[in-house]
Amino acid sequence: ARDVFAALLARPDQDPEIAESAQSGLFYALVESEALDEARALARQTLAQTSPQLWLPGGAAAEPNDHWPAARRDKALADYYSDRLADAQAELEAMLALGAGDQNTRIALANVYRSRGWPRRAADELRIAQAADHPLRPVLLLAQTGVAMDLQDWDTAEALTTDLYRRFPQEAWARRALRSWQVARRPELRIEAGW
Repeated sequence: ARDVFAALLARPDQDPEIAESAQSGLFYALVESEALDEARALARQTLAQTSPQLWLPGGAAAEPNDHWPAARRDKALADYYSDRLADAQAELEAMLALGAGDQNTRIALANVYRSRGWPRRAADELRIAQAADHPLRPVLLLAQTGVAMDLQDWDTAEALTTDLYRRFPQEAWARRALRSWQVARRPELRIEAGW
């Protein structure tokens, strides 16, 4: 995938929409192949090349650039995947301070909170994300499943996990969520001994 996306970006006179999709695809391909330094460099470069506003021909005022928030979120996610949680948290909170924010930014912030060991904060962000946009998006439900397990809300975790697996049995992430649920519910024997 890295080679395909890099080849798309190397083409001269590439359509801007395809180039932006290829940059995003290359970013996630780098993350998945654990080339995190390259992913961070690409995210910083993409953000530097993306303007927050666009001037349309014949327009009297600048229009917001829809790709700028995504580029900024990818930069924060590069910090998250590189285990720079404080930097990722600061960037995502700064984005949300500018306005209501989109569901993807709130889910990313909830994942940062969860990684920092703050499941209640993560749950609050996910409630806001659920109210703001599509409440049944798989990425939102997957995040809610993880937070419910962290909070030991077993009934909610079971309902969300079984629903995700029932709806998306062919997806690897749905199978991983089901496996995490099964492992969390296994009986456990602890033995301690001392003098």
